[in-house]
Amino acid sequence: MNYKTLIFDLGNVLVDFSHEKMFSQMAAVTGIPSEEVHSLLFEERTGLQYERGLITTEEIYALIKTKATLSFEMPELIDAASSIFSPKIEMERLVHKLKTLGYRLIVLSNTFKPHIDYISNNYSILPYFDYRIYSYEVGFAKPEPQIYKLALKYAECAPREVYYIDDKIENIRPAEILGIHCHHFKSPSLLMDDLIRRGILS
Repeated sequence: MNYKTLIFDLGNVLVDFSHEKMFSQMAAVTGIPSEEVHSLLFEERTGLQYERGLITTEEIYALIKTKATLSFEMPELIDAASSIFSPKIEMERLVHKLKTLGYRLIVLSNTFKPHIDYISNNYSILPYFDYRIYSYEVGFAKPEPQIYKLALKYAECAPREVYYIDDKIENIRPAEILGIHCHHFKSPSLLMDDLIRRGILS
């Protein structure tokens, strides 16, 4: 198979992160129990809208202020919500190698703007990518089919020539339906083994 484009999930694939750390740090700043922070960002309609860019960070801040028992400013909240990442050096080396081999590289991520700002300001991996597709910018989120179709548009090749890496199996299924070859990410070493097996790396 002659692959032309590789699409990468971001969180826990290209960089590590901890939702639990985010919830606890936001709880410490706001006084809202971490379970409620989790519900607000990932279970209630508000969080889903935020991930799709349908409401702003300022609106999220205002909403959290109404529930908070402690006093804080927006930069404190953003830092608590965003200082949750750590680098994956092996993955940055891999992406650099793939770039030098001439593959088109795309990031496809369900994310919030403050998270991308934090990663951009603290790590050097994102500039390797030709295109970066973020849910909050495009109005769709995985596993919605529209976001994979958009990624294929940027891939500029047939689905069978695309290789997609994600750590969540539920985000892989819709890509497979479109004919994209997928890898369920568990570790950099297993990914590299699969890249070699498929002839993407030698």
